[in-house]
Amino acid sequence: MSAPTSFFQTSIQIIDRLSCLPGFEHYLDPDYLSSVAGAEVPSMDPVTTLWNIFRIGNALCELVNIARPQNPLAINRENNLSNLNGCKKSVFHFRVACNTDFGIRQEDIFSITELYQQDTNGFVRVLKTVSLVLDSLEQKGLVDTSNPRPHRFSESGAGGAPQDNRAKVVRELLETERSYIRDLEMLQNYHQAVQRSSALSPDDMLYLFANLNELADFQRKFLIGVEENALQPPDEQHFGLLFLQMEEKFSVYEPFCANYERAANIVEEQASVLMRFSHIMEPQRQLLAYLIKPIQRICKYPLLIQEMIKSSSKDMPNYVELTEGLAAIKRAADRVNETRRKVENQLLVKDLEKRVKGWHEYSAGDFGELLLHDKFVMSSNDIEKELMVYLFENIMICCKEVQSKKNKKKAATLQLKGRIFISSITGAAPYSRNGVHALKVLWRDAQMGNFSLRCRNDEQLRMWHTTLERLIASFAQPEARQSAEKKVDDDAMSFMATSDDEEDELEDERDSEAASASRNATRRAGTYSMGAPAPANRGAYPAYRQNGHQSMPAPARHQRPAPEYAQHTVPSMPGANSDQSDQELSPGEHVASNGLPRRQTSPNIYAGRSEPGDRPSMPHANSATVGRYSHNAPRPVHANKSSDLIDQVKIKVNYMDDVYVIFVARTVSYRDLLAKLEKKIRICGGDTPNGPDSLKVQYFDEDGDRVTIKNDEDVQTSFECRDPSSPTSVLNFFVC
Repeated sequence: MSAPTSFFQTSIQIIDRLSCLPGFEHYLDPDYLSSVAGAEVPSMDPVTTLWNIFRIGNALCELVNIARPQNPLAINRENNLSNLNGCKKSVFHFRVACNTDFGIRQEDIFSITELYQQDTNGFVRVLKTVSLVLDSLEQKGLVDTSNPRPHRFSESGAGGAPQDNRAKVVRELLETERSYIRDLEMLQNYHQAVQRSSALSPDDMLYLFANLNELADFQRKFLIGVEENALQPPDEQHFGLLFLQMEEKFSVYEPFCANYERAANIVEEQASVLMRFSHIMEPQRQLLAYLIKPIQRICKYPLLIQEMIKSSSKDMPNYVELTEGLAAIKRAADRVNETRRKVENQLLVKDLEKRVKGWHEYSAGDFGELLLHDKFVMSSNDIEKELMVYLFENIMICCKEVQSKKNKKKAATLQLKGRIFISSITGAAPYSRNGVHALKVLWRDAQMGNFSLRCRNDEQLRMWHTTLERLIASFAQPEARQSAEKKVDDDAMSFMATSDDEEDELEDERDSEAASASRNATRRAGTYSMGAPAPANRGAYPAYRQNGHQSMPAPARHQRPAPEYAQHTVPSMPGANSDQSDQELSPGEHVASNGLPRRQTSPNIYAGRSEPGDRPSMPHANSATVGRYSHNAPRPVHANKSSDLIDQVKIKVNYMDDVYVIFVARTVSYRDLLAKLEKKIRICGGDTPNGPDSLKVQYFDEDGDRVTIKNDEDVQTSFECRDPSSPTSVLNFFVC
């Protein structure tokens, strides 16, 4: 596919063609534009210049008169932007002539409103109409636009190969921005085709495309700033200032990104209807891939600016601007993710009320706002269980997913396993060492107790620790404590004694009516209004975040495209056995073996750091009274008791946006390792590499440096980076 021509470039090309016409130098003169604008023109970029020229109307009439029509159009020299009535009259006559004198179809002629509103979607149609008129003049041999006269934008299209790393980043920003806008315009074309056919209801159209036109309009205006800066020498480029000035306008991303899950539901439910438009875009693959592009783009901006900062000298006059611009786009992306989080959590609470069995007269409406939720391995009383943990303003609840044995397709129900009031939590102690990340939660009622949550990475640990500490501080106020305790009154901390086997039996005994209601509730997740929450059974949206709330990536119902960028940090590794009396988690605490990884099927900004479905091991903490688990509950099978695994290495393979697990012999050679990696990727349905030799394998060493494996010695060195106290710990490889 040829490189996209941007809105900015198209405007320059039309100015080039107009400069060849007799008498048009006058209209391109900045002094002329200032005189007819009624005030100083705020911006003199090629788009704004052309927009103002056409709004005055005289240049359009001159264009028609070049064709020597039978009735030439009058040129009103009094036209200016302070007297729009006269200008609009001239534009009206131009529109009529487009049809009568040039034979242009009405649907290809812009409206007067499209020319005078501040919306680039309309001005795109203006440029198309003017291009058709110029094409007609050339075909008739009336003008020759092959050799444009020099003008102030003549060098705007020029640009050689990048000379340094910074120039390469600028080129990447510019080219990917042009491609992104072309993708948005393709999505707009699809939207228009579906809208003309009335194939979907107005509500479905709103859920599917949200504020797409507003987003495309903003993005074109943003591109004008990118194009202008890219043309300047490095010391005169102000990309940081551009992001600062546009920070608030990036809010246009919030409704679109928050609506993605509902849009995906509509695509799934209306797939048969949308197949009528498969000649434009195949619905369940291409359409979803295009709908997710804005989510990917908002994540990519901070990465590009970070790269630009890395390749810029601190002595550059615009260096501070760049750092401020990076902070601005991070804030904007944070707000996008926060909007998505709130929408998602609102529906998740409603979904919890339907899915949780055994509420014991509790009501989710009394819990306050849902702040965080995720899947953890919880350790208490020497027992480890994988539980869903939901942190509300007033309470933390723990649930176990219970999958029906009879109906595997049915969404898992949730068995309430325990809950603890925030008012009873006295502290939260984080532990992060040697790839092990855990949060010990301390609580007090009639007696002291604690439990531990195994975290995927340090970021998740910080997020939960910070949020819990904030809640604990807020409940230090007596009025806050009393208010929360009035809503739900019971022991400070309790765990239900139902065993796993009993839970499975209870699940299968539930009547078919309840099962049907659960399925219907899931199916209707995409039919809420714009302000309603997103479905709970979809993954989180990506957004660039350093601090804030994290949403739990839930299993998706069908394959979703993954983000363009993935960030990699030092991967988490398991640890081994705990000290019962220590408030801090010790490095020697015991770890249970990991479960199998889950293939990520929805976008997530944490992609590449640690997969939600493949939990790193965490130490467990002892407590005398933290929970009352059933004696019949199965205890975890500890991997270090299996001597067969000591001579094998468990490797978590991070390839593109997928994660796989393989076991290799401790003495595996470099060639055999590559062959096994290539085979695993190919079998699991990933993008098949061009043979083992094309793979590049990397890992993080003990200093956090990324190291490439090139030979047998490197393989053995990488194995040494595992936790020496746990021979069966997981080693993270990053393959590209």
